[in-house]
Amino acid sequence: MLVVGWIQAAAGYLVELALPLFPNTQVILADSSRAMLAQAGERLGGIGGKQVQILPPIKSEGLPSQRGETRCQVITAVQSRHYLLPSQREQAVKACLIVLEGDGLFIAFENIRPLSERGIGIGLDRWGSFQRKSGRSSSVVAAHFQ
Repeated sequence: MLVVGWIQAAAGYLVELALPLFPNTQVILADSSRAMLAQAGERLGGIGGKQVQILPPIKSEGLPSQRGETRCQVITAVQSRHYLLPSQREQAVKACLIVLEGDGLFIAFENIRPLSERGIGIGLDRWGSFQRKSGRSSSVVAAHFQ
């Protein structure tokens, strides 16, 4: 069974979408918000067995203390560190790597805002290019940026 750690699981929507596609997967949800975990529990409550485990509210840095003997083959940490100080981000990533199996996959990314107008322009150009390559018309792309 594939074990996936889903950090900052929020309300469990993406987990709900993923589970039918990966029936031999156990998902361990972690989030620092009790309210988000409650929503995830309500959303995923009908899924029985060992497929979903919801940890008590915890920050990423505390994961090793909650995991017990469980190791994850995949850890997702999407949008989970952008409010942390640089030293806290480093601790959070190290904690995820402790829980991750040696040859596991760590998926992490954040949305950021570039520091300059030039950087913003580059990002918007790339985003628009991606949308056009995905089949959207130039007028639809232009409307998206307004």
